[in-house]
Amino acid sequence: MATPSLTNEFSFSYGKIDFNFPISTDADPLAFTMPQISFGSGSGALSTIGTATNIPQFRIANNYQFQYTGTKTHNAHTFRFGLEFLKQIAQQHPPFNERGSFGFQSGGGFTLLAQLTSTSGIQSTTRIFSVTATSSKTPGRKPRI
Repeated sequence: MATPSLTNEFSFSYGKIDFNFPISTDADPLAFTMPQISFGSGSGALSTIGTATNIPQFRIANNYQFQYTGTKTHNAHTFRFGLEFLKQIAQQHPPFNERGSFGFQSGGGFTLLAQLTSTSGIQSTTRIFSVTATSSKTPGRKPRI
């Protein structure tokens, strides 16, 4: 209801984001379940086998915004009032290490055959590796799609 002393304004907006970084549909079926295995780190890394641990991930959000503003003039005074409502409906699959990963790093200079080298003359540059294994699997948790 609008009068010379009262005005009303209503607005509606809609926004959508849709980010998706899936595992390729052309990928080998093992890419969906195999952990990532890496040998070495940094510039000395030998190789990495498996899909990156932060893939797949996605976020879809639908934003609905309603806004009402009213203005009332009374004598020398102006009163402005309003209401804003935002509803966000979102689904997401955040990046986490769901398939697990194994990392094999250099053991810090200790050679595997160090004892044999001094007694038998065998030369070796093989290093002992340390193993790091991580997994973020949560039993019964399934991503929402």
